[in-house]
Formats: sequence, C-alpha cells, structure tokens
Amino acid sequence: MSRGRSVSVRMRTAIAASVAVAVALLIVSVAGVVHQRHQLIDGVAVVAQDQAETVAAAMADGAAPDSAVQTPAGGESVLIQVLDADGTVLAASHSLEGEPALVDAAGVTEPTRHVLSGLDGEEDRYLVVVAPASDGRSVLAAQSLETVDNATRSTIGLLAVGDPLLVLLVALLTYVLVGRALRPVESLRAQAAEVTAADLSARLPVPTTGDEVERLSVTLNEMLARLERSADAQRRFVADASHELRSPVATIRTLHEVADAAGDRADWPAVSADVLSETARLERLVADLLLLARSGSTAPPSYELLDLSEVVRAEAGRARRVAVTCDVAPDVLVLGNPDALARATRNLLDNAERHTHTLLEVTLTSTGTTAHLRVRDDGDGVPAADRERIFDRFVRLDEARARDDGGTGLGLAITRLLVQEHGGAIRLDDTGSPGAEFVIDLPRVSPDA
Repeated sequence: MSRGRSVSVRMRTAIAASVAVAVALLIVSVAGVVHQRHQLIDGVAVVAQDQAETVAAAMADGAAPDSAVQTPAGGESVLIQVLDADGTVLAASHSLEGEPALVDAAGVTEPTRHVLSGLDGEEDRYLVVVAPASDGRSVLAAQSLETVDNATRSTIGLLAVGDPLLVLLVALLTYVLVGRALRPVESLRAQAAEVTAADLSARLPVPTTGDEVERLSVTLNEMLARLERSADAQRRFVADASHELRSPVATIRTLHEVADAAGDRADWPAVSADVLSETARLERLVADLLLLARSGSTAPPSYELLDLSEVVRAEAGRARRVAVTCDVAPDVLVLGNPDALARATRNLLDNAERHTHTLLEVTLTSTGTTAHLRVRDDGDGVPAADRERIFDRFVRLDEARARDDGGTGLGLAITRLLVQEHGGAIRLDDTGSPGAEFVIDLPRVSPDA
C-alpha cells in the first residue's frame, strides 16, 4: 500500500485538527495557569502589605512595637515582625516569637516581596512583604501561599483531564463532519469509476448544494463531455482514415489482379504507371494523416519573421492547368514557419484549381495588424450550409470528382490547423457571385516594430 493511501483524508484532517487544538489548548492553559497564579499571589501580597503598613502606621502614631504587632486582625495566624535598622527583631507576633528575622530588610525604602518555604516548621511556602517604617525600622508581614498552591494544583488537574477530553471531542467531531462532507465526493468517485471508455455518455449527478462538491460535479461532467467528443472524433478519424487508405490499396491490388489475369496481353508499363500514381496518392494521404494525428501533441514549429508576399508569390508561380492572377502587396511581414504557411497557401490553390473553370485569383493585402490572403475561383461554389463543414476532415462536397482529381478531403482541414497554429483564422466569404473565396487572416508584424 502506498504512503498516499495509508491514511484517509478524514483521518489526516482529524489528526491535524486535534494537533492544532492540542497546541492551542496547551498554550492557553499554561498562560491561564500562570495568569491565575499571578493574580492569586498579588491578592496575598496585598493582604500582607496591608498588614505591614498598618503596623508601620501604628508605630508612626507613637505605639510601641510590641503593641503595634497586635493591631492587625487574625489572631495566631498573623505573622509579623518589626526590625530595627540593623536587622534586630524588636517585636513579633505570637507565632514568630523567638524566631530570627525572616528576611534581611536592611536599606528597604519601599515595599518588597520575598517567598520563603519551611516557615514556622511547616513545609508550606509563604510570601513575606517588607514595608519601611519610621526611624529606620521595617515591618515584615508573611502570608501563606497554601491556598494559591492548592488553587493552582486544582486548576492544573482540571486542565489535565479537560484538555485531552476536548481534543478527543474535536477529533471525533472532525472525523464525523469530514466524513459527511466527503460522502458526496466518494459517491462521485464510485460513479466515475463505473464510466468506461466504451460508454462515455454517462454523466455524474450534480447535487444542488452550491458548494465545491457541486462545482466538482459540473467540472467532471464537462471533462466527460470533452472526453466523449475526443473519443468520438478519434473513432471517426480512425474510421475515415481506414476508409481512405483502403481505396488506393484496393486499386493497386485490382490493377495487379487484372494484369495477372491478362497474362502476356497485360500492358505492364501502364500498370506500373497506375500503381505509381496510386502509391503517390497513398503517400500523400499517409503524410496528411500523420500531420493531423500529431497536431497538438508535439512542439510547434520554429517561427521566424518572414515576408508573406514572397511565400504567396512562390506558390502562385507553380505550373497549373489554369492561369493564376496574382495581386500581392509587398512587405507583408508575419511571424511564422515558412514551410507551414507555404503548405497552407498551396492547399488553398490546389483546392481552388480542382474546382475552378477558368479563374483563379490570389490577393494579399494588409490592414492594420492583420494580413489578408484571398484565393478565389469561379467554380460551382459552396452551399451556405456547408461553409463550416468543409473544413472538417475527409469532407468532400463532390465525392466522385474529388477522388478522380486526387483529393483526400484533408487539405482544408490541414490548412485550418496550420493557420490556427499561427494565431490566425480561415473562412469562406460570400462574394455574391459564382465560385468560392477563401480568406486567411494572420497577425501582421509592423515594419517599424
């Protein structure tokens, strides 16, 4: 089993959510405990400081240290010491009688805090506040931190139990909710798995949820539609190619069978000429099929800056059965492949030559950023309903004449492919007169560019 499939999406999501919540809870819990402890210690410090300042105020009013330490309420639980300037204990509450100074208070000018442990023979920790008094004396007041420690331990215990339970609850909820969210996706996956190449017409149900699942369903159906169109086009291409290839092969075989049956009376030079003619036709057909089959699957040909006028003049100057009238504007610069543009022009001229009676006109002009190549004949023309269909593969409006003239029904399809690769377009204009006029529009490069 691959690593990508070892853990499901819902499990990975639940784990990720649990880890994120656990880290967040840990940070919040630690910060909360620290803040709570700080607040509790501040409260204890306020009580101790208040006791120390009360004793200091009593001594400032003239009370003796022994009587002043009895001023704060609390009985035996009150822990107070009065020290002179050199740290000698002048007076102490009942619980601290005979005890040395809790802390060194020499030079104290403002209240300070100290934490002690083991005070009065106990293991509890105490907070000692030192407050300055008159005549260089100082007052020490201690408060037990037992309540603070107990509250801290209680909070940590609650968090130690509550945080894991909360993380577990988040993991469980995430696992369940993600499972419910992915259920439509799993349903789509299962139904998509049932779609086979033999039948691409099936479509997936589109839930009306208005979310990503609905958009995924629409996208998958659009993909299936594209695949269906592509598969249909491929099947038609294979069927048409097989049909076209069968014709010259059958002709060659028939010529040989007839010649064999005639024996010594066979005109072998004529048979050889016919076979060579069919072989040439077969070679052209195979080359055209390879060009169409490779379209879009290989890197585009290298382009260069060239003068389209020279390409058109060279193709229009080839020997043909009818004269070609050529009106070509000079310096029509385009970015393209000369061989591809020459073939596109030649295909249009060959097509026009097969269908024309006496007229074959070639015109090259330019307007703004577009070059316009027009090839016109005076043949029977093309019906309006077929003006788009003739650019499809293996389309012949006159099947018999096209086969006799050597046409394969691929010339215009190849021309459109080559023109589109150059960022142009080809169309059949309605001239209102007999014949047909094909127009190729190509992006033109300004001589000043």
